[in-house]
Amino acid sequence: MLTQYIQTKSSASMNTAERMRIDRNKRERKRIELLRKAFQELQELLPPDYQKTACTKIRILKDASVYIRYLKLKLQNMEEKTNQDSSDNDNLARPSCVFAKVRSFMEYILSKVLELFNILVSA
Repeated sequence: MLTQYIQTKSSASMNTAERMRIDRNKRERKRIELLRKAFQELQELLPPDYQKTACTKIRILKDASVYIRYLKLKLQNMEEKTNQDSSDNDNLARPSCVFAKVRSFMEYILSKVLELFNILVSA
């Protein structure tokens, strides 16, 4: 009777351990799939020059970083040029919609990068 109880208890704990392992594997597969999709979305946001067919995840992050810096410089140059033009002629309208679009796009790309980092550290 004691042997049967021990076998039943052992079997139950193995089932629990097995279920825990299966659940852990499911969570990891889901995390990997989320990560893959996030990298794919980030790569699709990059210009065609950066969209190489066989890119590593590190390369995608580096390319996104370079592209974000490029957009930031472009935005700064646009603001400087607009400030120069408006000081030359006060009647010129400030193209705020262009600035808003570039800034919004930069923030969107940054949010995708942040999403990737959150997925990476949630392991």
